Amino acid sequence: MRKSKSTKLSFVVCVGVAILAMAAPGLADGIYRTVVLLDDPVAGDPPASYVRFAPAWIDKNGEAIYYAQMSGGTGYHGLWTETGGMSLEYQDETHPPGTPLGTEFDYLRGYVSNRSGQLGIVSDLDGSYPLVDNSNDTGVWSNTSGSLQLIAREGSSAPGGPVDAVFDSFTSSKPVLNDSGVMAFLADMKNGVGGVGSSDKRGIWRGTNSGDLSLVVRQNDQVPGGPVGQLHSGFHQPQINENGDLMFRGYLTGTDTTGSSSVIWAESGGSLGIIARQGNPAPIVGSVGEEYGGTFQYANMNTNGNVVFTNRMTIGVGGVTSDNDTGLWTGAPGSFELIAREGTQAPDAPAGALSTYITVPWINALDQITFLGGLEVGTGGVTADNDRAIWSTASGSTEIVVREGDAVPGVPGATFSSFSMPVINDAGQVAFSGTMVLGPGGVDLTNAWGIWAQLPNGDLTLAARVGDAIDVDDGPGVDFRTLTAINYTGNSGSFGNDSGLSHFFNEQGQLIFIGHFDGSAGGYGDQGVFVWDSNLVPEPTTLTMLCLGGIVMLKRKRKTA
Repeated sequence: MRKSKSTKLSFVVCVGVAILAMAAPGLADGIYRTVVLLDDPVAGDPPASYVRFAPAWIDKNGEAIYYAQMSGGTGYHGLWTETGGMSLEYQDETHPPGTPLGTEFDYLRGYVSNRSGQLGIVSDLDGSYPLVDNSNDTGVWSNTSGSLQLIAREGSSAPGGPVDAVFDSFTSSKPVLNDSGVMAFLADMKNGVGGVGSSDKRGIWRGTNSGDLSLVVRQNDQVPGGPVGQLHSGFHQPQINENGDLMFRGYLTGTDTTGSSSVIWAESGGSLGIIARQGNPAPIVGSVGEEYGGTFQYANMNTNGNVVFTNRMTIGVGGVTSDNDTGLWTGAPGSFELIAREGTQAPDAPAGALSTYITVPWINALDQITFLGGLEVGTGGVTADNDRAIWSTASGSTEIVVREGDAVPGVPGATFSSFSMPVINDAGQVAFSGTMVLGPGGVDLTNAWGIWAQLPNGDLTLAARVGDAIDVDDGPGVDFRTLTAINYTGNSGSFGNDSGLSHFFNEQGQLIFIGHFDGSAGGYGDQGVFVWDSNLVPEPTTLTMLCLGGIVMLKRKRKTA
């Protein structure tokens, strides 16, 4: 029977809509929310105008935190949160709470936001004022009580240190802050004051405010459980989980530390202990004596107390060579499991394909991890065009999420050429940025870069891509602007979702990024801060069902006409 023109038209339109939705998700209004545009009024300082946006973060409720440079207002830099409505929480050239009148913020060194959008900041003070000099010109603040409060300041008493000891510098660019408002930070005490020397000045402090701040660990302290004379030598920036437990990488000195000074420390129930140490046996099924070697470079812990880390094992011990010395472990302290190792069969890869390098891993609250790694060219069919992949354990086993040379979701005909280090949210969804091979699928230098993420059902989809146009008008109007660059923080360090640091891909599957567009404003180009929501991306099957439903309705209409 001959098909009606209306049915044919419906089919063509449906196919067109489905192709557009899959090939150019940036054109689909509704999956993006505009947080702020460069030409928007500046909340909290109406005379000012935005010049550019810096890194942006997102809390568990999908509300944004962003930093921006301004002109024409009270100050030149500010920090805003959407929690409870858009609010200017920090601004330079304004009075810092907890300091004498006549003092002003000068430069924001770093900031962190917890899952609830609360902030911890480290800021310099303006040294041109009479009460500020280089002995007291930096401090740590938090707004967990509702507004910024001073937690610690250079020149102020260092709790837990010797009598008269004072803070000298905050050696981390930012503190860590959990959802209960508990903060931790790395700091130095002033050498020569209160008996503090150059070998015992550094420590890690924790607390919710200046009144309950306490010293957790200090250089030259006796190591808990270690032989007499075994001392703490140094520390890296701590992490803090939702229980308030800390984890940090550190070093030992003194008794019994030759060749075994690098350690990972973690708390459990208020007790601090070593969970991995250079020179100790590396847990490997069928081990023939391998041991941890070198320094621990990357490690993070979640609220369950489970940890993920990488280490280069000692070459020449237990058959370890330069081709198989790096491994990735995860699990609870005392029961770590080797997930991947250089020179061995790569998980979920073709038979014979061997792992090469392993980059910074990421762990979520469900004990699931993700990581970027390499495959050895010439093994298992691996070539230079498909020798990198991203793995995840969200399915219950270690599986490849995406591999170089794979077809690119959202860009028909295109293939992946490289990836950034991935992250995994607390729903088990992986996100990453990547580039595509030039040529196939119409890919060129103006549209080769994008961000991809998994939908709630695990399917990989394109979240944002340079060269695509997005509608920045959240209302009934339309304002399409073409992305020329995307500022996406991604996995920029060895921290996971429960580490006390900021998030850009939350447990609801919402991802935040800064989009740059054609045009110019203040020399930085037109910009905006946007939230992409994986829950609002229409699945191809949904589109198909809607189209089929439309065809059926048209047929019924013809029969009843």
